[in-house]
Amino acid sequence: MDLQSETSFYTLYPLLKLGRDSLQPFGAVRRARLCGLQTHYENAPDDITIRKADDLFERAEDLGDEYGPIEAKATLDCATLDLEMDGSERPRRVVIRPPNSITVEFQQDVSRILAWLERGRFRVKRALSMGNKEWPERGQNPHQ
Repeated sequence: MDLQSETSFYTLYPLLKLGRDSLQPFGAVRRARLCGLQTHYENAPDDITIRKADDLFERAEDLGDEYGPIEAKATLDCATLDLEMDGSERPRRVVIRPPNSITVEFQQDVSRILAWLERGRFRVKRALSMGNKEWPERGQNPHQ
């Protein structure tokens, strides 16, 4: 189910700023994993990189990649997350395509997923986005 928003926009900035710390549990979401990432570079917009794994942050740690799955100068185009949620036997897949689109598997999960996205600053109200709100640093919980 594709969701477009006129009043909010979606961003992957928390992944850039906080890395794995941006995927903290909140509300109905018990665990979140980054399992897909599409990036490109400004100087080579047609050169697209797609990474996939059960958990890209865990995979980067296993490989000893000190920078993680997100390359420093890459532009994030799309992220796929698996959210383990209360009352669900299997993770729910969420695809974020900034600035206007997310895809969720089941309509009944929308309100719980949107609450998690807003709390983690992946979804920002357009009126609030005009302010200069500080982002927490790596290691700080964005959900406080």
